[in-house]
Amino acid sequence: MPLPMVHLAAAGKLLQSGLAEPEDIPGYYLGSIAPDGVHVRKNAGPKEKQRSHLDARKPEKIANISRFLTDFPRYEALGVSRSYLLGYAVHVLTDLYWLEEIFGPFRASYQADPDPVLVQSAAYYNDTGAADVWLYRTLPEREEIWKHLSRARGCDLPGLLSAKEAERWGEQTIAWYDIPREFLPVRYIAAEQIEAFIGTASAKIAEFLQSAVNSSKRSD
Repeated sequence: MPLPMVHLAAAGKLLQSGLAEPEDIPGYYLGSIAPDGVHVRKNAGPKEKQRSHLDARKPEKIANISRFLTDFPRYEALGVSRSYLLGYAVHVLTDLYWLEEIFGPFRASYQADPDPVLVQSAAYYNDTGAADVWLYRTLPEREEIWKHLSRARGCDLPGLLSAKEAERWGEQTIAWYDIPREFLPVRYIAAEQIEAFIGTASAKIAEFLQSAVNSSKRSD
């Protein structure tokens, strides 16, 4: 799925447009990358990642995200920041739309390539890694996001992810871009595609969240 800068940029787009209004902005940004914090867990496999992502990585499972949103009061009663929860939901929605708009077309392009240079997973991470480093270097609000991430605190989400796992993932994300990296020429996923995706995905996320709010009001 998308690398951290895509998640942070999409979360930032929602923030800038006023479509998301978190009170705890550092917590919101950490939440927007937190589901991938399962990677710091020893021996974590696909089942653990599926669970941390609300088992909502397919379009037909989007109702799981709606249920997560309705569970906000239960988590808040445990001391979880609503802003953190909002960022968490934004992450899972971003993954879902990425699967449809970026990964699906990538896989089709790769499989149609008569002479691929790399195996599919390596080709995917070459192109997305190059784009993520490009976003890190060019996103105007990146330094501000880093300041928020550096002081963010995680929250324990029982059954999903611990606060320490989220914080460790935040620390690893901040450090990852300081390591020099080299990539092969991009072949399947251009940075411009990802930049366009950030705009369309943030609009879809805003629509989904607003629909969930309206549905909640009707049920009240």
